[in-house]
Amino acid sequence: MAARKSPVGWILLVLAVVGAVVWFRSAANTPLPVDRAIARGQVTVSFAAADAAHSTLTITRAGADGALTVVVPAGAPIYSAAAGDQRLAVARTVTVRLAKGQSQASVALETYCLDQFALQPTPTTALSFSPPSDGTVVEETEPLRKLIACLDGSTQPHDARQFAVWMVSQNYLDLSYAQARGRIREAYRQVLDDQARTALNGAVRDQVAAALPGASSADIDAAVTRIGGQRLAGKLDARAERMTAADLKGFLGGGAQALESCGYQTQVLEFFKDAPKASA
Repeated sequence: MAARKSPVGWILLVLAVVGAVVWFRSAANTPLPVDRAIARGQVTVSFAAADAAHSTLTITRAGADGALTVVVPAGAPIYSAAAGDQRLAVARTVTVRLAKGQSQASVALETYCLDQFALQPTPTTALSFSPPSDGTVVEETEPLRKLIACLDGSTQPHDARQFAVWMVSQNYLDLSYAQARGRIREAYRQVLDDQARTALNGAVRDQVAAALPGASSADIDAAVTRIGGQRLAGKLDARAERMTAADLKGFLGGGAQALESCGYQTQVLEFFKDAPKASA
């Protein structure tokens, strides 16, 4: 007579199968960082940027149709394909859930600008979580990553948090107030000068040419030069001063508060030592 087989082996086998199924379903729903999902070829992403603070991220499934959860963490860098454009960073962690059979989902992203004086993204700007192919990427510092992670849960308004991010990303905290003011004003003056030069050589010159039919190229150039003379330079100087003052006010106000909420002792930082107490 054949020996009876113990049911223990079958029970263990059933438990193992059930455990494997539970593990598989759990793994399928485990949040996956967006960069890892992209690297694995599970998703592709696209952006539509309204401005430096607001974008819409669309995640499209590239493979299996099971449930998939993707996390976009605060601090994730976003790059532009165009040279000279701002780098961005995700300001608030978002989770995107694709249900079984769902191929695509979109979510609103709040973002920070990391490069204070660079060109803002527009709805036509090509953005990506991957750095440009030319390898020109400014290294992100550990203090900046920690600050953005801390601000993920902050109740401070966006502008205050943005000023705090700039103070770290632009290294203003290591400068005296006067040094920072000079650097900011010089940068704004250069930006305004570049914009004015582009306008003078483009739209302004076209308007002058239309207003002076039959004028020679030399006469048009002379008229454009007069427009771009000392009077315009004075206006650009005044505007650079106003923009600088506005930023400094933001740094001393909401920016300082946002930094303090993340453990920065502003009273001992170089920037704040000789800064005005009330306004810039």
